[in-house]
Amino acid sequence: MKILIIRTYPSIMNIKNYNSQEIGLARAYIRAGHDCDIVYYAGNTKSYTEKIPADNGKEITIHWLRSFSVFNNGFFFGLGKLIKQYDLLQVSEYDQITSWWLYTFGKKPIYVYHGPYDSEISKKHVIKCKIIDALLLHKKNTAKTTVFTKSELATASINKRNFGKVITVGVGLDTERFNEKNDSVSDFYCQLKSLKENENVNYLLYIGVLEDRRNIKFLFETFAEVCAKNAQTRLVMIGKGKPDYVKSCFDYADTLNITDKIIYVDALPQNELKQIYEICDVFVFPTKFEIFGMVLLEAMAFGMSVVSSHNGGSSTLIIDDKYGTIVTDFDKTKWSEAICAYLDDDDLRSSIRKEASERILNEFTWDKIAEKILNEFRF
Repeated sequence: MKILIIRTYPSIMNIKNYNSQEIGLARAYIRAGHDCDIVYYAGNTKSYTEKIPADNGKEITIHWLRSFSVFNNGFFFGLGKLIKQYDLLQVSEYDQITSWWLYTFGKKPIYVYHGPYDSEISKKHVIKCKIIDALLLHKKNTAKTTVFTKSELATASINKRNFGKVITVGVGLDTERFNEKNDSVSDFYCQLKSLKENENVNYLLYIGVLEDRRNIKFLFETFAEVCAKNAQTRLVMIGKGKPDYVKSCFDYADTLNITDKIIYVDALPQNELKQIYEICDVFVFPTKFEIFGMVLLEAMAFGMSVVSSHNGGSSTLIIDDKYGTIVTDFDKTKWSEAICAYLDDDDLRSSIRKEASERILNEFTWDKIAEKILNEFRF
């Protein structure tokens, strides 16, 4: 079967530096015995194609289509002609007008893979969805459509909209990204290892963009409370942000007297992150809103204890505190208590390490996600 994945959202992907979910899923479809290509938004440039290697001696053709955006909806030149070459289409986000056009009027099997969910933090998206629902979405258009969602929160949002079938499948981890040969060891990792061995420190870890949505100043407040209870704790941070915001965060850390306990670098190569995950103790993720959060998958796969806010990824990966801890509000005392519960209990960390890693590797690789989706496809 020839499958075409269409990322209808109007943003230009950097597939060399970004962990593309579309590519991860396409490679899994190919490993399962199908052909799969991808459509990406190219903006106001001439359409072109690019081929990247997949397994089984096959390739993925990426169609970069000339396109434009209206109110955050992607529209693609030549898409109608292109889709005739494929047996089945998978589109992203039910509320994209191109997605709606395809699953409403398309003649071929069309499925939706949807991530966003209704939230007070994502007000613009909620307003947009209400407009789409009122003007375009009618039961007669959606009753035949199956939607695969990235999280339990996304499923709850889609269930309000009368689609024929809604199935939570999650997001997959591409473990091969971390298996690239790496003969060198970074100075950053050597610094962490030395402190661990010589000063017996515990490490909290945050990886991701430094921005207000990720609640960095709250993270610093929580870390200050953790330090008051466990002076041997350090906060390891990896991520970029807008310079003014990053400066304001570290100025705030100065007022909390924790700057000397924060170990920060703005970026590391992907093949070095595995070492960082494995040497750290607790992954902290106090984001205000997250469609999923690939770092949660990575942290759990490498056996880290996770303390997270309630978001798309945590709602799907963590069940009844079995595989980590979800703190449902932003109370720094509750967060520090949850973190210290792991820092103070080696046996608890050890059991979580095994359970979390097994859950991700058994249920949330791209091959597992593809298997769930393929079971629903009409061939």
